[in-house]
Amino acid sequence: MKKYSFPLDRVLDWKTVVAEREQLTLQTLKQKQEEITESLLNLSTRIDDLSRDTHSADSGHELAYTAQVRSALMRHKTRTELEHARGETQIASQQVKYRVAETQRKLIDKLKDRSYDEWSAELARETDATAADLYLSSWNRR
Repeated sequence: MKKYSFPLDRVLDWKTVVAEREQLTLQTLKQKQEEITESLLNLSTRIDDLSRDTHSADSGHELAYTAQVRSALMRHKTRTELEHARGETQIASQQVKYRVAETQRKLIDKLKDRSYDEWSAELARETDATAADLYLSSWNRR
């Protein structure tokens, strides 16, 4: 019997590469999202600190400066929150892409396994048939 070969090996290799690329993109997006979340926490902390510092302002200039900085930080926080929401949307979309790519890869892998099992069964049948023929041919000689 001929040696086992799976005609879709190149497709399986390609689907594996695509799935790995989608997973890497997903990991990158999640890492970026973690950085944005950390940035939001830092901004919230700085805004809270400025709010507390407002009570201890010595002059009107300090109070005005603190209010301006706090306002700028609030605008920055709003933009960062929008970026965070976009990131969540991108992550959800990327998770779908990754699941689709991984599903396609797994389907082809299962097809390969099934093809190998069929080949193995055929090989076993041929081996059994050959063994039976050899036994019967030696038995007839006696």
